[in-house]
Amino acid sequence: GVTLTYTRSYWVPCILCLGVFVVFAGRGARKKVIVMSLTWVLVISVFLLLFVLSNPRRDAADTFGAISDRFSSLLKGKELYEDNSLGYRRIENSYALKEIARHPFIGIGLGKSYRPSFDESRDTLTSYIHNGYLGLLLNLGVTGAAPLLWWYLAFIFRGYMGRRRING
Repeated sequence: GVTLTYTRSYWVPCILCLGVFVVFAGRGARKKVIVMSLTWVLVISVFLLLFVLSNPRRDAADTFGAISDRFSSLLKGKELYEDNSLGYRRIENSYALKEIARHPFIGIGLGKSYRPSFDESRDTLTSYIHNGYLGLLLNLGVTGAAPLLWWYLAFIFRGYMGRRRING
């Protein structure tokens, strides 16, 4: 399911979390996770290949091509940085930061528009921001973001303190 979202913001954290676990886990758990991960990559690759080969139309090949293009875009470096999509996201972030500065404690509220439309005919999502953390601060302010930040920090602290107890 995560593969078919085409969303790099899901792929990268999943890969990073797996990497962090492999670094901190004991030898036995590390080996199990690596073997399981490689097995899943192989199984998913076989299913995708069978899906592409069994589809007489080009839908499956187009889907596979879109997934690989989206994933490979993570490695483009300068091309990714200069892409118009990132330019729009920088603009989104600047508008969001202005609104956060104006309403730091309770935010602007859910579903409220925080920026003008970039393209009058097609851009109607003036309340949506791609950066989830800025979105949380924008909509709920510090009072809404503080419990999530506390939960993150508690999770990291407890994980770090209990890292030696991972069985493997």
